[in-house]
Amino acid sequence: MTVNQHIMRLPSILSTYGVSRAFIYKQVADGLFPSQVNLGARSVGWLKSEVECVMLARINGYSNDKIQTLVSRLKEERKEKLSLSLLSGLEG
Repeated sequence: MTVNQHIMRLPSILSTYGVSRAFIYKQVADGLFPSQVNLGARSVGWLKSEVECVMLARINGYSNDKIQTLVSRLKEERKEKLSLSLLSGLEG
């Protein structure tokens, strides 16, 4: 199984998008920003593709309702990709 995803750590997100740590975690809680991925015992990050997708939606003036829908779809796609990867690993 190959994973071709870039992970963004919090400091990178904060400096790239000019937002605060509190803003990110509030947005995650409100369903307006993708949830983080656990990388280890005390380490998390975000999928760069998901972060960029949500930020582009903001730049293009999407409403919070549309962004919540987008974040939900991104979450579902993440699960589907995992399922497909696991299934393809069983073939052989």
